[in-house]
Amino acid sequence: MTDRWAAVALLSALLLLAAIPADAQDKGPPHDVLIVGGRVMDGTGAPAIDADIAIRGDRIAVIAPRVAGVDPAGDLAARDTIDATGLVVAPGFIDMLGHSEFRLLADGRAISKITQGVTTEITGEVTSVVPASERPRAERRSEIEPWGVEYTWDDLDGYFERLESEGTAINLGTWVGLSSLWLHGVGPEDRRPTRAEMEIMKEALDDAMEQGAFGLSSGLIYAPGRYATTDEIAELASVAARHGGIYASHLRNEGDRLLEAIDEAI
Repeated sequence: MTDRWAAVALLSALLLLAAIPADAQDKGPPHDVLIVGGRVMDGTGAPAIDADIAIRGDRIAVIAPRVAGVDPAGDLAARDTIDATGLVVAPGFIDMLGHSEFRLLADGRAISKITQGVTTEITGEVTSVVPASERPRAERRSEIEPWGVEYTWDDLDGYFERLESEGTAINLGTWVGLSSLWLHGVGPEDRRPTRAEMEIMKEALDDAMEQGAFGLSSGLIYAPGRYATTDEIAELASVAARHGGIYASHLRNEGDRLLEAIDEAI
């Protein structure tokens, strides 16, 4: 990592850590953190600007562009001041494909994410924390037990309650992984599911969507999710669609059948 991006990561982490209890916000300086001297990139695609930033609680209170001969930070008092001269100040990055769902329960500091400036992760590709029935639990047990993590929740609400109680340095959202659904409803076998098994998978996906999952995600080069046909995937994805969720896929083929795999996803 370059010095510049290390600085971005540090400043992103500091933005997360700026929050203070509400009853403490009326005491002392009007702001908690003042970041001065940096080049601000706001994440919208707009050009970077020279500006100072004041943070109050868990919100950016002021973005004060710097003008030659004018000290915009001069009127901004804060508990702490960070000199970001020569550095970039940016919002936290979003990792759209992570696998930290169990690792965060082992170490919620998420150091490998925070030090890269990542403050939000979307997880659950291929496999996910739900459905939390015996076969998916058994599939992950050998992986997570060395970390001291126990698979104790029964649904997505239970997982997030556990994550919040143990603490996490990053925001987390999740897909429902097709392989986890298949293990839950069908098992590890390469065969067509019965109508009853399809309904079991659809019910589990529906429950997860009700509790905040983003949609269905598949990894179609990995067993057992790769056993699903296009029509079976579409039937499951329609459950996510009813909740406003979407479908994301690791395609079935990345080689000589790539175009067919893209057609399937579309």
